[in-house]
Amino acid sequence: MPDVALFVTSDQTSSERRVNPEWTLDQLKTKLEQITGIAPPRQKLLIYGSSSATQAVTMCDPSVPIAEQPNINLEGPISQFPLVPYGRIHVVDVRAGEEDDSLNTNGEDFERFVLSDKNYEQRAESALQWKKRNQLGRFAPDATPKDNDSVNNELATLWSSRTGQRCRTIGVDERRGTIRYVGAVPEITDSGSIWIGVEFDEPQGKNDGSIKGRSYFRAKPLHGSFLKPEVLEVGDFPELDLFSDDEI
Repeated sequence: MPDVALFVTSDQTSSERRVNPEWTLDQLKTKLEQITGIAPPRQKLLIYGSSSATQAVTMCDPSVPIAEQPNINLEGPISQFPLVPYGRIHVVDVRAGEEDDSLNTNGEDFERFVLSDKNYEQRAESALQWKKRNQLGRFAPDATPKDNDSVNNELATLWSSRTGQRCRTIGVDERRGTIRYVGAVPEITDSGSIWIGVEFDEPQGKNDGSIKGRSYFRAKPLHGSFLKPEVLEVGDFPELDLFSDDEI
């Protein structure tokens, strides 16, 4: 059965995607989480016959007991629903307004990540390797201990040239995006540490490029984040097709 082109919307997102009618509801909801930022247990799915239609068919509603949804086969393919080309799947967060631990586990607008010294030293394109190659900082022939300001200035020099370049996060949950800001963020720390503002391709961030009321770059809601340089890799990382069959 061929894929069907559909619009996927939520209160904060809108995009066009190709959907495989053979997917189960669970498979569809897993992919929709990456598009909308809404966790599967919170998703109420409504399908419309066109992008402008006002009448919808409910695909699933976690706020209603399963026993009260007898016409829905949760383990069957989504072809059981009217998948009309260029129709629309609207994702409703049934727990909107509640704290979502999957997006923000610590109540902060930035991301904390600890990379071991051993793993960091093995990275080819890290700030550490850059300093080694250019004999800067503590690797300079006449090196003397430097204060935090000197170290931060060197990091800013390295990463400022990467503004606008593509990047991805390091770790199990790879996210891709574009570097939009490099510099200090006093709202996070007043030590002058360098933070990288990233605009993610999908709503996998924590903010819209602003933190505590101050805007550093513009991004859609939940598309922006501030990260430390050591958790990012810069390179030719095109936008992922989150609805690709290769991910099933």
